[in-house]
Amino acid sequence: FKRYVPGDPTMFVKGGRFYMSIPFKVPETPLQNDTCIGLDMGERRFAISSDGIMFHDKEHNKRRRKLRYLKRCLQKKGTKSARRHARKLSIKEQNQSTDMCQKIANAILQSTPASIIVMEDLRGIKQKTSKTKEGFKRKSHNRRMSQIPFYKFKQILSYKALLNGKRVETVSPFLTSQTDCITGKKEGTRKNRRFYCKNGIV
Repeated sequence: FKRYVPGDPTMFVKGGRFYMSIPFKVPETPLQNDTCIGLDMGERRFAISSDGIMFHDKEHNKRRRKLRYLKRCLQKKGTKSARRHARKLSIKEQNQSTDMCQKIANAILQSTPASIIVMEDLRGIKQKTSKTKEGFKRKSHNRRMSQIPFYKFKQILSYKALLNGKRVETVSPFLTSQTDCITGKKEGTRKNRRFYCKNGIV
């Protein structure tokens, strides 16, 4: 409130609770330079930059596994108090997920002097990869994907980037894991999680 001019607040109800959202008029900081980095999102490793830095919160994953185990135990009980407790755990899991996105976004912005952060446009990725070519559900894959907040992270990183004189751009993910980033052509070799460019750079 001391730094920025507040806008009109909005009152709303969510999950039986009242909330107030207050927007602020924040002036955009001009871009510091025209350099850019790429950011790749993943299932097992949350994000890896083209500088070779991996951003991964193991403690968050540990807490999330514990919460999901407790929720499964409560679902088996099926009582009214168990359902009420499970709803509280769901809210707690969402808050922890948001906190993790905030911390990783801060770490990414602090780790690079580049002003443009390029990410893959992953809209609809969870639905597109939920089944095999034969039409069978990929249960293990879907369970992991459901726990990754792609859209939430992009939102948080985008507004934090503007405050730091940076911006987030998205590109189509088509062939990004098969195209040589140096030549821009479909060449090089991919081995498991590593891609070897034509000149040998991994």
